[in-house]
Amino acid sequence: MVTSPGKSWMLIGLYASLLFFMHLPSSNFGGQALALYFNIFYSAAFVPCLLIGFYYVLKSKTIAYNDYIVGLVIVCSALTIPLFYAVNLGDSLPRVIFIWLGLLLYVVLSQYSTITKVHVVAIVVASSLIQVLHGHLQVWVLYHLDFLVFGESSRPVGVFQQVNVLASYVVTGIVCSGWLATRNYESIIPKYVVYSLPLLGPSILMLVLSRSAFIGLVIGLLLLAIGGWKSRSKLKAWFACLILGFAVGFGALFVSAQFTDGPRTVDSIVSGGIRPYDYAHAVHMIKEKPVLGWGYGSFRSSFVYSYVDRRIEEGRIIPGSHSLSHPHNEFLYWAVEGGVPVLGVILAFIAAVLYLNYRDQRIESLAGWAMMVPIAVHSMFEYPFYHSFPHWFVFVALFWVATCDRSQLKTVALPHVEVWRAVALSGSLVAVLYFSTAYHTAIVYRNYLQDPDGNIGILSGVINPFALTDRLNLSFLGADLVNAMNLGDKSSVIFYAEKAEEFMSNHPNEKLFYIVVEAYNSIGEEEKVEQLSRLARLMYPRNY
Repeated sequence: MVTSPGKSWMLIGLYASLLFFMHLPSSNFGGQALALYFNIFYSAAFVPCLLIGFYYVLKSKTIAYNDYIVGLVIVCSALTIPLFYAVNLGDSLPRVIFIWLGLLLYVVLSQYSTITKVHVVAIVVASSLIQVLHGHLQVWVLYHLDFLVFGESSRPVGVFQQVNVLASYVVTGIVCSGWLATRNYESIIPKYVVYSLPLLGPSILMLVLSRSAFIGLVIGLLLLAIGGWKSRSKLKAWFACLILGFAVGFGALFVSAQFTDGPRTVDSIVSGGIRPYDYAHAVHMIKEKPVLGWGYGSFRSSFVYSYVDRRIEEGRIIPGSHSLSHPHNEFLYWAVEGGVPVLGVILAFIAAVLYLNYRDQRIESLAGWAMMVPIAVHSMFEYPFYHSFPHWFVFVALFWVATCDRSQLKTVALPHVEVWRAVALSGSLVAVLYFSTAYHTAIVYRNYLQDPDGNIGILSGVINPFALTDRLNLSFLGADLVNAMNLGDKSSVIFYAEKAEEFMSNHPNEKLFYIVVEAYNSIGEEEKVEQLSRLARLMYPRNY
C-alpha cells in the first residue's frame, strides 16, 4: 500500500473540491457540464489532485487490484471503442475521459490504506450538509432579497441550478449519514454534523418534492435498515431524527407557501408529462440501429431528426420534446448512441457486481449499496452525471466504499511505469490549464450574453474555444448571418446559411434555424424558405 505524500494530495483533492470549490456561488448562463461554473471549480480542484495521487501510486511500480477493478477496466475499454467511429468527437470524448477518471479514482483510493471508507463518506456527508444549508438560505433569505434567480419556481436549487440534482445530492448525504451512524466516526467528523442531515435535509426534500429523490430515499433507507440491522441500536436515534426532520419539513412546506409561489402541484407530481413519449421514441431509435447505435455524440441531432422521420412516415405530429440532449435515462442514452452491445456490457458488469456481492454473502454490505441508490435512481429519470461532475465522482467513491475489501486486494507489476508517471504528471498540469482557461471562456461568454448590443467582438477574448465550442459556434454563426443580411450581401448570406445548416445537422437549434429561414427569405430564396419552413413545422411543432 502507498503512503503520503500521495495520500495528502488525494485528501486535499477530496476536501478542497467537495467542501469548498464546488460550493462557490456563481451567476452562470444555464446549461450543463462546463457551462455551469461549479463544475469548473470542482474539476480544477479535484482532477489534478487525483492525477498527482496516481503519480505517487506509480512510485511502487506495482498496483493493487481486485475483481471490481478488472471489471471496470473491461467496461471502460468497451465503452471507449465506439469513440473511434463517433459522430461528434467533441461531445463524446469528454464523457469517455471522465469515465476513465472515475476508474482512476477507484484505483487510487484502493492503494491508500490510510484513507478509510469512513473518511470518504464523512466528506460526502459534510458536502451534502453544505448544500442543505445553501438551499435553506435560498428559500428563507435570498428569495426575499431577490438575490438569486430561481427561474420559474421558488424551489431551492443549491449550487446545482436544478431542483432534482440538488435533491439527489441531499438524499445521498442523508443515507450516507445513516451509514456513518453505524460506524465509529467521531474522530473524523463531529456527531452534530452527522445528525444534522436527517434533521435539516428532509425540509429541502419537501420543498423540492422530487419524485426520483423520494424513490431513491425509500429504497436507500430499506437497504440501510437491512444492512445495518446488527447496529440497529445506533440506527434508532438516527431514524428518530429523520422522522423529526420530515415533521419539520411539512411545516417548512406550509410556511414557504405563504410567501412564495407555493409548492409543486399534485398534478405536476403525478403527471409523467412528455417524458414517456421521449422514452418510447428512444426505444424506437434503438430498434432502428441496434448494433452500432446512432454514434457517440449524436443524440441531440439524431433524436430530433428521427422524430421528424417518424412524423413524416406516420403523417401526424407525434408528441415529444423538440430539443433534448439526453433521454433522461442513462441506459437509454448509451443504447441509443452505442447500440445494444454497449448496453449489454454495462448490464453484464452490473450482473457481475451483484454476483460478487452474493458470493461474499455479506448482508452488511447492503448498507454500503444504499448510499449509491439515490444517484443511481436519479440517473434513470434525469442526467445527473452530465449536469453535475461531483455526482459522478461521489457515485464512484461510494461504489468503492461498497465494494472494496482491502484484504482481498492482489498486486501486479505495472509495465512502463515512467511513461505512466509522465502522463499522470503532465495530465495534472494540462487539467489545471484547461479548467482555468475554461472558466475564463465562460466569463467572456457570459459577458457577451449580458451585453445589451450583443457585441460579438466580446468573444474575441476567448482563450479556450474547446470549453464551450458549440455555444461559441452558435453565436458566431448567428452573428455572421445577421451581419450578412444587414449588408445585403447575397453571396455571404448563402455562405453562412449553408455553414449554419451544416452545423445544425449535428447541433439543431431552434433560434439559429429561425435566423437561417429569415436569411434565405431576405435574398428571395422562396423555395429554400418553404423547404425549411416545412422542416421547422415538423421539428418544432409547438412554435411553428
